[in-house]
Amino acid sequence: MIFSGRPVSDVAAAKSKAIVLMIIFALGAVLVIALVGIMTARKTSPVMAGITKELVNLANGSLAMDLDPVYLERKDELGDIAESVINLNEKLGGVIRSSKDMSTQLHASGTELSDSATQASEAAKQVTDAVDDDHI
Repeated sequence: MIFSGRPVSDVAAAKSKAIVLMIIFALGAVLVIALVGIMTARKTSPVMAGITKELVNLANGSLAMDLDPVYLERKDELGDIAESVINLNEKLGGVIRSSKDMSTQLHASGTELSDSATQASEAAKQVTDAVDDDHI
């Protein structure tokens, strides 16, 4: 390259200095990004772990929720997910309660039907016995 009016050594030194500064700024930017990533991970990982634990418990049949209320106060996606987990738990609990109530009602109706069938059978036996007595 030709640089008019400047010695080649000065241009090379300025170029080297610019490269060193760019490397320093790049390393600084990488360091800042890494620190932000670490801080974000430290803030979100416990929340995600807590929500995951509750979902695993729910999947295993436990309706007892022990979700930290702080998770519900978050105004981000993790707060939305935590609230959705609570809503899912409540709705699932409602479905289970409703199923139990219907099962109880079904059992009661079955018992009544069985009692009615027993009474009808006894009445039919009495009629049969009365008819048999009249024919003797």
